[in-house]
Amino acid sequence: MADGYPRRFLEEFKHANSTFGGLKKFFPLMESLSVYKRSYLWREALAGIIVACFHIPQSMGTGMAANLGPVYGIYLTFFPGVIYALLGSSRHNSVGAFAPSAALVGVGVARTRKIFNRQFLPNQTTELVGDADLPLVIQTHLDIAVGFTLCAGTIQLLMTFLRLEFLGRIFPFTVLDAFNCACSLQIMLVQIPNMFGVKLDQFYGFNKHISLIVLFFQNAMKLRWMDTLLAILTASITIGFREFLQPKLFQKVQLIVPIEFILMSMSMTISYALDLSGKYDVRILGKSPMPSGLEEPRNHIDHHCLNIKLKNFRRMPHPSLPSPRYMPFSLFEGFLGALVSIAFCMQATRPASRKHGYKVDLKQELIALGSANIFSSFFSCFIASSNIGRSSILDSMGARSQLSTLVSCTVTGLLLAFASKTLYYLPSSVIATIITLTLAMSLKLFEDLPDIWRSSKLDAVQWILTFASCILLDLEWGLLIGMGISLLRDQLRSQQPQLITLQPTKAHQSSVSSRYKIVLVGSAISYSNVDRFVDSVLATHIPGSKSRRPTRAGNNRGPSSWILNSRLSVVNTHIGLFSSSLSDSEDSPDKTPNSRRCSLVSNLKQHPIQENKDVILELDEKDLTGDVKLSLEDRDGEPDSRGNVILDCTLVTHIDAAGVRSLNYLMAELVKKGTSLWFASCSESTERLLKRTKCSPTVMLPGANFVSSVDEAIDLIEQEMVKTLNAVPELSRRNVLEVSTQPAVARRGSQDVNFWGVTGLPDAKREVVEMHTADEVEDTKSVNMGVYSVSID
Repeated sequence: MADGYPRRFLEEFKHANSTFGGLKKFFPLMESLSVYKRSYLWREALAGIIVACFHIPQSMGTGMAANLGPVYGIYLTFFPGVIYALLGSSRHNSVGAFAPSAALVGVGVARTRKIFNRQFLPNQTTELVGDADLPLVIQTHLDIAVGFTLCAGTIQLLMTFLRLEFLGRIFPFTVLDAFNCACSLQIMLVQIPNMFGVKLDQFYGFNKHISLIVLFFQNAMKLRWMDTLLAILTASITIGFREFLQPKLFQKVQLIVPIEFILMSMSMTISYALDLSGKYDVRILGKSPMPSGLEEPRNHIDHHCLNIKLKNFRRMPHPSLPSPRYMPFSLFEGFLGALVSIAFCMQATRPASRKHGYKVDLKQELIALGSANIFSSFFSCFIASSNIGRSSILDSMGARSQLSTLVSCTVTGLLLAFASKTLYYLPSSVIATIITLTLAMSLKLFEDLPDIWRSSKLDAVQWILTFASCILLDLEWGLLIGMGISLLRDQLRSQQPQLITLQPTKAHQSSVSSRYKIVLVGSAISYSNVDRFVDSVLATHIPGSKSRRPTRAGNNRGPSSWILNSRLSVVNTHIGLFSSSLSDSEDSPDKTPNSRRCSLVSNLKQHPIQENKDVILELDEKDLTGDVKLSLEDRDGEPDSRGNVILDCTLVTHIDAAGVRSLNYLMAELVKKGTSLWFASCSESTERLLKRTKCSPTVMLPGANFVSSVDEAIDLIEQEMVKTLNAVPELSRRNVLEVSTQPAVARRGSQDVNFWGVTGLPDAKREVVEMHTADEVEDTKSVNMGVYSVSID
């Protein structure tokens, strides 16, 4: 908490060069304006006007989806946008009405009202409301919805100050896309009957979509021909312009025309001028059975949209406190709404921020969105979020800052103040068609499903189950099921630790590569994967492990044999191994001492020593000096020496208490096998945790080694092997080593002593059996150095 947002902001504000520099940290709009050019202004204003024209029809549809009314959706285009424009870190986000947030609020409103109202049919799916009770229903829905908004904004601010911003990324895109499609489809199913003038009861709860479809086909013969004609004309013009004219127009003048707003304005004018509601029985928005929040003008002259009067400002909502009656029942929807709102908001900011190369701060977005929701809850607004479509329009029109959002809010504010009552004459079929065609674009997310299936079948199943749950059950249940599947998927994946055995680098390929194994740990070590992690590491072939290959009974192959093989490998690496025999070496006068030495080593390799025979290998002192590199590649695969396991912890994010216990057990098992454990490239937190655990006397981690890289671990292993070889008694003077293949019994009265105890014995007890033939001695003298002498009885 000490390093949280308030402390960080205060430190940045304190160390700023000026007060203005400190304010820029909290108000990103000021930072954008500090590098702003006047040439951007006209494109900014044009982008704001166009987005406002797109935003108004969308907001009306979301207002109806929230069970409030179209005018309450327009409120979202003004109040949240003003606050977000000042505090938001994204330059292209357009916060306001969004279909998933509105649909989630609508479900919550229906569920909460069901608790306080008993006027439901026995099947608990439809509500009987008379015309006289309709204003009371609107007010009840409004009180519930603004309670959701206040809770959502408060939770978003708490997520910031409690450092819980990671909750904003809890939903993967497979859940968000499926939820978006389900919400869009739900709103479309509600608007399709309005396109044909069919009046249907409202359904809530499980299987409401199926019940709505069945009821629509049962009442299909009651459609109104004038409403159907208006819907067909609106759909034809919108689709034709959007698919054919708009792309060509954008290529020539780089302009996006809000055809939906133009059609809506034209239909309102025609409906008012021709009195379509009175003469042709066309359903208009003011007389819709849905709560609209609109009032019929008292006379057509004073309240005409062209006659602007100050008293029309009463359409702007007055600030009021949310009703505390429904607040205890708003926590669940408020929590889901807060998560959904910030998740879609961050998803909308991603394309533009990547394109223009600026960073969107999640903490600042939570502050901006939470403040916007809290402020708008006092002005009859439900939960706001961002739409990726509006963000794309701002980017395409050349917006450079949140000034475009302020221009958009100004346009919608003027509409609310002076022209909101003209929406009373808007035909329901026209606005329903516009909403349906707008939301149909969200169904293009189905096109991504085949690609998701090819990349990950589990993600595709999650997408399908989330969508099916939202449609067949309800939006809240579908969202919870999708989140549960996401957590279950992550849990299953975390139970499979990613372990990769790496090959040595080029710098160590000719070194002690057969004495160690490098294991890259590609996941966290937690309670879910500790068992498989330990089993996988122990199942790895560890060179030098004493338990990997048991020796034959009566065969004493201890560290002395390892010393022999190591010395032979030293000669191989330092000089080279020739294939000539010992006799050829003796007969050839041009052979150098080095080649004769290598010939003997080659014979020793080619002719295995029989059992119960003694082999004496004498090494000259200068064979152990110089830059002699150890190589154990010629050990014939016999794991007789001490092995090493190097855990590359570069990708380890965290280790919990169960992971520490598993490492203790792994260390104990490796000690039994005579294997050392190395931790390489640990993060600061991981190394601090392991070293803190290392101090405990009850664990085995004191036997582990911590290095900064894998190469450093390999270098230390080489140095340790060199020190072990040089620790042999009298190695600097004569370097005589005894290797015995006889059974483990005392020979010539000597005691059976372990290798690590040899250096502590007095010289009198160090008995070395030397059997030299006369020819070998003469050969050794002729070489002028006591190099190697081998005798076989």
